[in-house]
Amino acid sequence: MRFVVNNGQVHTLGPSGVFTWYDGAGGTRMLLNSSGNLGLGVTPSAWSSSYKAFQMGSGGTSFWGGVNFTEYNQNAYFDGTNYKYVNSFASSKYYQANGAHSWHTAAAGTAGATFTYTQAMLLDASGNMGLGVTPNTWAAVFRAIQFPDGYAAIAGDNGNGVAELLSNAYNDGAWKFRNAQGAVRYRLDAINKTHTWYNSTNATPTANGAITWNPAMTLTAGGVLLLGTASAASSETLRVYNTTNSRLIVDQASNGLVLGADASGPFFDTTGSNRLAFFVGGTQRLSIKSTGQVNFVGQASDPAGAAGDVVYNSTSNRLKYHNGTAWVNTGTNKYSGALAGTGTSFTVTHNLGTRDVTVAVRKSGSTYDQVFTDVQMTDTNTVTIVFASSVTGSDYTVTVIG
Repeated sequence: MRFVVNNGQVHTLGPSGVFTWYDGAGGTRMLLNSSGNLGLGVTPSAWSSSYKAFQMGSGGTSFWGGVNFTEYNQNAYFDGTNYKYVNSFASSKYYQANGAHSWHTAAAGTAGATFTYTQAMLLDASGNMGLGVTPNTWAAVFRAIQFPDGYAAIAGDNGNGVAELLSNAYNDGAWKFRNAQGAVRYRLDAINKTHTWYNSTNATPTANGAITWNPAMTLTAGGVLLLGTASAASSETLRVYNTTNSRLIVDQASNGLVLGADASGPFFDTTGSNRLAFFVGGTQRLSIKSTGQVNFVGQASDPAGAAGDVVYNSTSNRLKYHNGTAWVNTGTNKYSGALAGTGTSFTVTHNLGTRDVTVAVRKSGSTYDQVFTDVQMTDTNTVTIVFASSVTGSDYTVTVIG
């Protein structure tokens, strides 16, 4: 059958069921073949009979689809089993199915040769995107972009003002590993104005296994940097803890610094009033005052020591050093005072911490004559002065040096 429509354009319906549109010069403008595929300016390729395609021009541009998908191709057609090149160059496709969108590429090939597409990007029905990878199933509150090799991802927490930068992690209602390796996470919280860095602490990560996060570092809205801890005092601008509770704290209220172990261990502290202090076992042992004085916190008895150690004995009020064998008093100390009471024997408490002392007795007034008495080194902190006859103690002064 052949008939003229107008202006020299001719339409024909051939005996094979092919409907062709020609221009006035006899050139083919459009062809609908017996399979129901339409070619615009080109005869359609050998498409699968299961689908209907609209093919345009010699470059192999086409639209086609099925019950639940639609596809747009460039330089390709589908014969029911394989994709094939229309011309000898690269190909690409855009695909829609079940609410998802995907973009695919293929390297250059030979016209008529079969090939396979590589998915370059996928936007799933939940609104999550994979670049070179199919995204994991994310919880509805998230929107995510995932990158190749199963690791990097960017995720937003809908309505909560949170953005996440992730490596090897996703959230389907709980945080999980994408692969059997460790994970890290950076969280930006716009509502609370905080930045938090996490690392996973699982000893043996497994793909799709639950993640246990450790907040390795947090920058608070007030500009306080927390390392290895989740909180700080309101006056602190920096607090650092490691797994053994070693710490570094900067306190803006006192312009001070704490460096060392936790409160039960050794640490250095400048947060007190105009001093540098050293603590051991939670107790201050040494400080340097703003006036330059060095202050040793005393111990009631001499501890075990080694050569070169120094200690202040608060019982004897003596600064001592250890010579490798024993504690030795530094320099000499003196006690001087009038005797008290009446009698022949007087006990004098000098608290010098040693029996190795020199004792002198003199009259308290008048000529200040030295008086010779019996002297007993009773113990390390007392001596006993013995007169031949009873005397009034206040008439005599005793001096102990040791």
